Amino acid sequence: MQEVRPMRDLTNRQLEMLAALKQYIDDNGYPPSHRELADTLGMRSTSGVAMRLDALERRGLITRERGLARSLRVNE
Repeated sequence: MQEVRPMRDLTNRQLEMLAALKQYIDDNGYPPSHRELADTLGMRSTSGVAMRLDALERRGLITRERGLARSLRVNE
């Protein structure tokens, strides 16, 4: 299992994604889809979104339930 690193060790892209997640949830009341998140961040690929979400989840900053759409939660 990978060591959980503090938030200050996040990449700029990861920080940007975390901020976009929080903003989207605040604005809409539910989390974005991978496509909506990619569009918000100007990314072409949803696989890039998935990779960054995986990294945030490994660090304990978000929680997702596998197999459930829009189950993402930002951990405070």
